Amino acid sequence: MKTQLDEKQPLSSIPFHSRLSFAAPTGRTMRGVVRELDRQGARLRKEILPIPSRNEDEVLIQVQASSVHAVDIERDCLDQTRSWMLRPCFVPGCDVAGRVVECDSSSPLRPGDRVMALQSPVVGGAWADYTVCNRDAVVMIPDWMTMAEAAAMPLAGTTALQALRHHGPITSGMRLLVNGANTSIGLMAVQIAKAFGAYVTAVAAGVHKSFCSGIGADSFHDSCRKPISYLGQRWDLIFDAQGNLRFIDLTDCLPNGGRFVSLRPGAVDPLVNLVSRLWSKTGTSIQVTPSAMDLRNVRDLWKAGKINPVIDRAFDMRNIEAAQRHAANADHRGAVVLVRGG
Repeated sequence: MKTQLDEKQPLSSIPFHSRLSFAAPTGRTMRGVVRELDRQGARLRKEILPIPSRNEDEVLIQVQASSVHAVDIERDCLDQTRSWMLRPCFVPGCDVAGRVVECDSSSPLRPGDRVMALQSPVVGGAWADYTVCNRDAVVMIPDWMTMAEAAAMPLAGTTALQALRHHGPITSGMRLLVNGANTSIGLMAVQIAKAFGAYVTAVAAGVHKSFCSGIGADSFHDSCRKPISYLGQRWDLIFDAQGNLRFIDLTDCLPNGGRFVSLRPGAVDPLVNLVSRLWSKTGTSIQVTPSAMDLRNVRDLWKAGKINPVIDRAFDMRNIEAAQRHAANADHRGAVVLVRGG
């Protein structure tokens, strides 16, 4: 799918390949986006910040692209609101695509290497000129992968892979339902599941039917018509990438041994889970764990042509507020990418 650019930004200012030149920091400060919290809520603010310090097992990266996820924003707000007095300011962003600036001499990485990385939603830090990542979470990317593509993959790809492989587990021939198949995580789940040989039912609003077929879904259900539980079907694994389903409503949609995996905390009632185990049906709420091994697997699936990190729209980092609003719109398809201009 062709990338749509923010109409306010000309193509020449968007660093999809190498338009943004690599440069080590010449000072001690950088540009960044800060989420400021108080008792009234959260707001974004652009600031000049100190460049983060690097420990021996960490890598300093010049960020050339990142992305915005609605679920990521919600979790950041939740985590920070609980401790707003201790952490009133926070640089959001989990997806990192850029070039290595500094690393330890024992690292296989070198300054100038093109990389992508996943930061924990609690750590963040990608919405800035530079960020520090644990070297075990950094993966090199080939020259033909654009920074926009690299920014669209870490959180979405790793989350989908962990949900299907670690919590499924996904196997050839199994029946899988992906709720929210139009989202960045959902579309990755559909494609990864197909790569494993599963039969995939995609669930999204009816306007996304052709899109879901295009990414490989075998069948489609319009979420606006009737609840999944009314379809009278069963799936070996139900993955809720949208975060609006509850395990208690779906136990009849799972055969014995079936699993429900959700991105939303609280989607699985402990008592319901306990009772359902009598029929070997289980429910799990997950949060992504940064892993270089998983991210390499995602990269290799992309290299093999098995997955495509569809980019719905790209925004300049300076237009972060518009990007955030667009990511919160349920009608978008795929990743909302942030790219850094000059």
